[in-house]
Amino acid sequence: MSRAKLLVWISRGIFVAVLVTVCVLVFGPFGGAESAFGLSDKEAHASAFFVLTSLVLLSFPKMRRWDLAWLMVGFGGFIELVQGQIGRDCDLFDWIADCVGVLVVVAPVYIDRTRIAARGQVISTPRRRKGDRSRNLAGSAAARDVGVMFGDGRGDGQAADGSHAEVCHDLIPPPRPSR
Repeated sequence: MSRAKLLVWISRGIFVAVLVTVCVLVFGPFGGAESAFGLSDKEAHASAFFVLTSLVLLSFPKMRRWDLAWLMVGFGGFIELVQGQIGRDCDLFDWIADCVGVLVVVAPVYIDRTRIAARGQVISTPRRRKGDRSRNLAGSAAARDVGVMFGDGRGDGQAADGSHAEVCHDLIPPPRPSR
């Protein structure tokens, strides 16, 4: 087993342990337990979802970040709904604190991607999910943009003398075969 796979499995184990701990704390008779750690209720929610989101992103590297982020946001809403049913407070602001914890993990990635795009560098396309329509990148807007970026005006990503061929092959990955 490679080191990367081992780290993924370790992070999955830690994620499950933290998830069980969070579920016991939010569904059990432990209302106000966060004050023992010097945290307010909202700080505890944001911190818990920061840790959970960080671990879920490490645990499932092949899934898209936004899919996992939305899953965590939905889990936060589910917790609040269940707490309302079991006699604890169902608080919209607790859910908003959960969302803040998720956003603090996911936002820096998109800020960095925006900075890269603002510098004019090409950002690789995300992996396609099973069932997504495949696209041929030749002749697409991305290929034309690469061609324009290198100044050849042809839109195929290569200069007239072919000097940028290696660079463009690195920037635009070939389309993946559909399964």
